[in-house]
Amino acid sequence: ILVINKFGTHDNEKLKLVNHTYELIIETEYFLNAVKDMETGQRGYLLTKNSDYLEPYNIGSKNAKESLQKLKILTANEPAQLELLEATEHFLKLKVDELQRTILFTKNKNYDAALSLVKQNIGKAYMHRVRDLLDQFISKENNTLHLKKLDLEESNQNTLYILRISFFVFLTIIFFFLYRSLTQNKLLQIANTKAQEAVVTKSEFLANMSHEIRTPLNAIVGFIDLLKAEVKETKALEYLNIVDKSSNSLLHIIDDILDFTKIESGKLEIDMINFDPRLDFGICTHLFDAKCSKKNITLSLNIDQNIPHYLYTDAFRIKQILSNLLSNAVKFTPNGGSITTSIDFIDEKLYVSVKDTGVGIADNKIDHIINSFSQEDSSTTRNYGGSGLGLSISKSLVELLGGKLSINSELGSGSEFSFYVPAQIAQDVSLELEEVEEENTLSGIVLLVEDNKTNQMLMEIILDELGFDFHIANDGLEAIEHFKNNVYDVILMDENMPNMGGIEATSHIRELEEKEQRKLTPIIALTANALKGDREKFLNAGMNEYQAKPLDKKKLQTVIQKVL
Repeated sequence: ILVINKFGTHDNEKLKLVNHTYELIIETEYFLNAVKDMETGQRGYLLTKNSDYLEPYNIGSKNAKESLQKLKILTANEPAQLELLEATEHFLKLKVDELQRTILFTKNKNYDAALSLVKQNIGKAYMHRVRDLLDQFISKENNTLHLKKLDLEESNQNTLYILRISFFVFLTIIFFFLYRSLTQNKLLQIANTKAQEAVVTKSEFLANMSHEIRTPLNAIVGFIDLLKAEVKETKALEYLNIVDKSSNSLLHIIDDILDFTKIESGKLEIDMINFDPRLDFGICTHLFDAKCSKKNITLSLNIDQNIPHYLYTDAFRIKQILSNLLSNAVKFTPNGGSITTSIDFIDEKLYVSVKDTGVGIADNKIDHIINSFSQEDSSTTRNYGGSGLGLSISKSLVELLGGKLSINSELGSGSEFSFYVPAQIAQDVSLELEEVEEENTLSGIVLLVEDNKTNQMLMEIILDELGFDFHIANDGLEAIEHFKNNVYDVILMDENMPNMGGIEATSHIRELEEKEQRKLTPIIALTANALKGDREKFLNAGMNEYQAKPLDKKKLQTVIQKVL
């Protein structure tokens, strides 16, 4: 005000025009930064699923609309500029709609849809158009500013004031950009930190969950196997088979959850091998014969006779996908129905189809059932059971292998689930199977390191049947004391134990062996830790082998024979 009062009326008008143009330029930068705040808030929310990051998004959205409205008011008498702003407003609305859709998808836990929308780069195209229009807008304002400044500089009396104003505006803009840059970097750092913390917390939770569930399951499955070998009465054996089946179903659900988590975090590994499609798909399909027989379902397998004898791909994952599809088909096909599995190989692609005469799926539910933890409606879980992860995992596995899963269904008329994956023709050589030696009676002394009393009882029976003498340590500290006073042929080492865990105990044992120049004692990790990377973790800690719980007696025997 003091500066303006020093000029005459004519000079005052010139200075007002210059200030007006500066105001437009700065307001344009405010608008762009408000849009960036929206994007920062949206990214923070998508990364962490933390609703706190919606606050900068909402503030940015509000500020962007207010800045754009202010710009339109300031250019009300400039038709060409107003037209550019109206076009900018149009693309801003499209950009806001795209951001809002990804946020809504994330709120509804439809992460695949949110990721798909982001990958389409629609919002990026809208933002590019907004910037292009604003570049044109600012370019015209800069030209106008240049002309006005030249006009103003014709009066020497005004030069000093223009320099002062320009310097002030320059400092204001620099300060503004520094402030915004620091704020945005801080928000991104917070988002990244929270995302990393969430990943660590999730991994720790899954490791603990897996361990806590597998530990009692080990005892349940182990004692069931022992009882089935002892019990001869038909009715009691029938009950034991039911418990055995239920235990394996629970273990299958745990494995599904862990597989889903590996896929979600991008840590699932593909293991490519040569395999015989006729043999492997035949075994995989006929595993469902008993279930089909109970419901009087006709189960057929059609394999193209021209299919190569051997293919190269991840056979385990393909059989996992086929098993999921067959399990669903049996579950949803009524008594007296039919299921047909078809296998074909065309143009270096393996095609697999499972067609049933089941209840079918409504058109508007097909996309929904592929989502994680989703089924057709709430009654599906009550009537048929299941975790709602099978199809989601199958779709992700197919895509990891470079293929595609398709669904063709009609409500009340059955469904066909089909997929294809790339596969190479492998050399037509016979896979040499190692001849299994006749089971010899094992002997020696075993140190069992296990804190769970029930699992101790189970292992006592198994080790006795295998022909071993054994000592029991309840934790890592006891294991070290036993090792100091005895010589063992093999050590079976648990991990999660009170006082001292298995990895730390192994380290102390290896140090004692080196210090006392003792012969290396084979140590087998026998633990409920069964997440990705656990096997490598135990081997890197100095153990020789690894067996996950629930325990398979035959596998344990094979591993002990191997290390001995």
